[in-house]
Amino acid sequence: MVARVSAFALVWSVPAFAADIWPDKDWATATPASQGLSAAGVDEAAAYAEKYGGGSGCIVRHGNLVKEWGSATTRWDIKSATKGSLGATVLGLAVDAGLVKLDDLAQKHYPTIGTEKSENDKDWLKEITIRHLATMTAGFDDGRPPKFVYRPGTKGIYSNDTSNMLAELLTVKYGEDLSAVFKRKVMDPIGVPEAEWRWRANQFRAKTINDLASREFASGLTITHGALARIGYLYLRDGKWKDRQILSKEYIGTATTPTKLPAPFPYYAFYWGSNALGTYAGMPKDTFWALGLGDSFVIVCPSLDLVAVRMGLGNKKSQLPGGDDDWGKRVEGFFRLVVNAVEDKPRPSPVIKEIRWAPADTIVRMAKGSDNWPMTWGDDDALYTAYGDGWGFDPRRPEKLSLGFAKVLNDPPSIHGENIPSATGEQKGDGKAGKKASGLLMVNGTLYMWVRNAKNAQLAWSKDCGRT
Repeated sequence: MVARVSAFALVWSVPAFAADIWPDKDWATATPASQGLSAAGVDEAAAYAEKYGGGSGCIVRHGNLVKEWGSATTRWDIKSATKGSLGATVLGLAVDAGLVKLDDLAQKHYPTIGTEKSENDKDWLKEITIRHLATMTAGFDDGRPPKFVYRPGTKGIYSNDTSNMLAELLTVKYGEDLSAVFKRKVMDPIGVPEAEWRWRANQFRAKTINDLASREFASGLTITHGALARIGYLYLRDGKWKDRQILSKEYIGTATTPTKLPAPFPYYAFYWGSNALGTYAGMPKDTFWALGLGDSFVIVCPSLDLVAVRMGLGNKKSQLPGGDDDWGKRVEGFFRLVVNAVEDKPRPSPVIKEIRWAPADTIVRMAKGSDNWPMTWGDDDALYTAYGDGWGFDPRRPEKLSLGFAKVLNDPPSIHGENIPSATGEQKGDGKAGKKASGLLMVNGTLYMWVRNAKNAQLAWSKDCGRT
């Protein structure tokens, strides 16, 4: 099959980075320029955050602290950012430990869930799953205590006590104060001292459950920006911290991907916001964030190997441009400046704009019995290729080859293939017994080829287009 490539649409790609750097007592520091960032660009992002609400914050790239503003020792009230950074994390610990499964019925683990309101439909209570609680699709309103307004799983509504019910369920399963669980399993391993975070006692629901201190996921975490950045960095590194896997990569992928259920926001995952649907043009699609009232948030962007934290002052109404109606725009307004400061990210080609594949009914099939076919353009405007386990184009080579060479001329549908005899390049042997071409590339008139099935892979090259 040959397709004419007329253009190319750039998407965010995941570049290769140096070995992971882990903070000890403090973050390693580096200049923005040394980490591929514009110093003026990160200064602009910090100034933007300080102008619209004050507070503090930091930017971490490749594990290095490249920008910090405001007080590094103040514990800020991050409001609903507690849900993602803490709540989703505690849930992940329980899932990974096998204490619960996401599609378990909530009553299996917490029989009295949702019974504070006597009018709550008992049959609907039986349908609530842990996934419903984590995505705010359990059907409750935002009352304290909440009441049913929708059947579980049919519609999403932002409901603080829905997340608090999940905290109570997990307290029952752990048989322990969740603050102690979070400290032991997360904060101690990632190096956050007790002075840098506090999780207040439950303010809106029962103070105890089964004689254990009861916590809430809806809010209540006060934390320094550096400590919150460590939680973001744990997610950036797929749940791993140094040589310890704290959260599974699989769970993090699920928790930060928009749910297929009718969540309260199209970008909503497990209390995390996600740009996987391309909702916000100013952020790469793999960006995700935990956001609280007053514009406190932690943002994680794997493709840019970057974590950013912005701590607001907890104002009831947003002071950031974009207003209060679209919470995700609050994040984008700040983070697009950080993205703009990244100087080594993929850039759109000024020449190639898109790819168009030829219709399936125009496929041309030639060289019957041969396969593999890595290709590269040559400096003579021909396509050079290699084939495996066959005889090439007509007229076919006299012997079946594991590795043969050819070039393709003209445009579809009038393409023409010509075999290139090569006494020094052709190989014999079927399957893994014979060497095969894994890739071809012509650079400055020299044709390079990777060869597999050679114990160690081999690199071959030709200055006469494959003949030798």
